[in-house]
This record gives sequence, structure tokens and C-alpha cells, in this order.
Amino acid sequence: MSFGLLNYILPWISPDTLTLNHIDHVLVSNNKKQMIQYVRTLRRPNCDSDNFLVKVIIKQKLITTQKEFVKKPRWNTSNLKTPEKLGAYNKRLNDRLEKHEEIHNVEQDWQNIKTAILEAAKKTIQTQSRIT
Repeated sequence: MSFGLLNYILPWISPDTLTLNHIDHVLVSNNKKQMIQYVRTLRRPNCDSDNFLVKVIIKQKLITTQKEFVKKPRWNTSNLKTPEKLGAYNKRLNDRLEKHEEIHNVEQDWQNIKTAILEAAKKTIQTQSRIT
């Protein structure tokens, strides 16, 4: 018995092996139907069932999401050119770093160093306004 092209579109065969039927479907919403590239019935895999496996290839488009934009402070680096401001910044930074005890957690150490640098910079260097 030769079914030809029907072998690939009729995924169910009756126990008497004479009747083929199309009972398996791929359900897709109307606006997503362009995503389906290929549908085929696989007759080789034996899963002890009277249904054949249905293979569907879908082209998925991933949507990128925008991350929240975090404004970084723009430091007034011209203040570091004066020796008084530079000395004050170094003194505050050293004082802050000496207060913290060394913790054996890398993340916690980094957070302590980061806050020390940012606080010393806020008090001595200050931020400059952005030019629009």
C-alpha cells in the first residue's frame, strides 16, 4: 500500500492499518501563524501508540527590553587639579578605608570600597552639571 505524500500529513493510523486520519493539529493564534516554518509527521519513531509524532519548527523572535537608565554622576575633575582638594580627597578616602575592617567576602569588601570612594568624592570633588 503506497500513501505517497499522505504519509507525512496523516498522523494517525487505525489498528487495521488501512485507515489513516488527520487528527493531530498544531494550534497557533492567528497573529503568530507566520512563526511556523515546517510541520511534518514523523513515522519512524515508535512510541507504542497509534499516533505518529508531529514535528513543528517555529521561528521565534525575541523581544529586547530596555533596561532602566541609571544616571552616573559626572565628577568635577578640575577640582582634583588643585593640591588642596586632592589632599582633602585622599585624606577622606584613607580615613574611610581605615575604618572598615577586612571581610573575607569579596562582594562585601567591594561594596565598602565603592561607598568609601563615592562618599569621599561627593564631599570633596562634587559633581558638575550636565550641559544640555
